[in-house]
Amino acid sequence: MFVLKIEPVRETFAWHIFYLSNLYMAKIGSYPGSVSHLWSLAIEEQFYLFWPWIILLLPRKFLFTRNSLSVSRRASIPRNRCPG
Repeated sequence: MFVLKIEPVRETFAWHIFYLSNLYMAKIGSYPGSVSHLWSLAIEEQFYLFWPWIILLLPRKFLFTRNSLSVSRRASIPRNRCPG
């Protein structure tokens, strides 16, 4: 594979294949140039893997409270209406 011939990719291949490149970049404290775009893919995949489990495992009383607060805050925002 051509991609594995690029040294930064070859050195960090396991991090990227398991969508952990954002954690690798946090560990080393910098963004390797040729693979720095993979951090956003890692964050996206982690969001889609973990967020449903958080929603499913969070007790309903906490879930309802947080959603109702969000809705009530949106309802209290004044809206400017154009005179008609």
